[in-house]
Amino acid sequence: MKIIIRTDASIQIGTGHVMRCLALAEALRDRGADVHFICRALLGNLSAQIESRGFAVHALRVPDAGKTFYRGENAPVHAPWLEVDWRQDLSETLAAVKSVTSAVDWLVVDHYAIDHQWESGMREVAQRIMVIDDLADRLHDCDILLDQNYFENLESRYAGLVPENCRMLLGPDFALLRPEFRQARLFTAMRGNGIARVLIYFGGIDPENITRKALDALCAPMFQHLYIDVVVGPAYLYLEELKLQAATRSGVRIHVQPQSFVELLLRADLCIGAGGSSIWERLCLGLPSIVISIADNQLPTCLALNKKNLIIHIGTIADVDACKIENSIESILTNKEYLSNISKIYKFLVDGLGATRVCEEMLLPKE
Repeated sequence: MKIIIRTDASIQIGTGHVMRCLALAEALRDRGADVHFICRALLGNLSAQIESRGFAVHALRVPDAGKTFYRGENAPVHAPWLEVDWRQDLSETLAAVKSVTSAVDWLVVDHYAIDHQWESGMREVAQRIMVIDDLADRLHDCDILLDQNYFENLESRYAGLVPENCRMLLGPDFALLRPEFRQARLFTAMRGNGIARVLIYFGGIDPENITRKALDALCAPMFQHLYIDVVVGPAYLYLEELKLQAATRSGVRIHVQPQSFVELLLRADLCIGAGGSSIWERLCLGLPSIVISIADNQLPTCLALNKKNLIIHIGTIADVDACKIENSIESILTNKEYLSNISKIYKFLVDGLGATRVCEEMLLPKE
């Protein structure tokens, strides 16, 4: 089975789309599929990391420097994230696919800038198409729609946006996590004995540098007994500044794209992080988290999870400062009952088998 995945990472887009596609790609490869990625060589791309996992990356050329992108009428809100016109991206993607094979069994698309027009054009080479989305803000031409997020109106969000015969894979049961998260669940003890180690992680890029605010909060005298792990990616722009800040406090370790992020999650008693796909990793391992929405599309899921007491959502990047983070940490430090109860609930919501379930759906015979 030949499968092509079209997704991107960049300073603007972040790393989450590529990371969840990698989880799916590894699960598909384990079942004998031949998986290739097509990514544009944008600033902050993760092509090297994809290749390090053993997958071929077919790079679309870098957009012309200084060329202004105009979003056409009725184009997706995030159309500029392609950094080229969708017709150009379609043409280049078709050429990339044809350089590998005449047709693919599945085309997987995870890109907020792509809609039904681009997807329909790819029917020339794709027998079936799966779209990964969570915005529900544009039309799609797909055979499967995957939205792994939690929304109160999950069942109705895509009404009128996908074909009638489209299969819908909705909710955290389909969260795309790598196999090590499922395995790591066997080694997680129920938390509730207090907090000794805190993990800070706001994605691989964190252009707004919320990482700095979180570390500022943990530098308060009342938290000096806590060990802190700070995780950033190679495209993080403030690394030298972060190192200087960490040197002012004992017990801080900075990890740049660590080999085993799972180990850091297992060691942590609390995470301060963003509201993207890493939420499901933390839930899978029963790790309580203080969450800040760093993008508009993260807010609905964060609010819904907070309403269920599954995360502690303290706001968006626009209204959260170090003082607000500090107050949240202080509050949770004294609430051992909350930590114990929430850890038990978390592990039932996300079991780590989402990628397996998605693979099973993709491997069903074509109707």
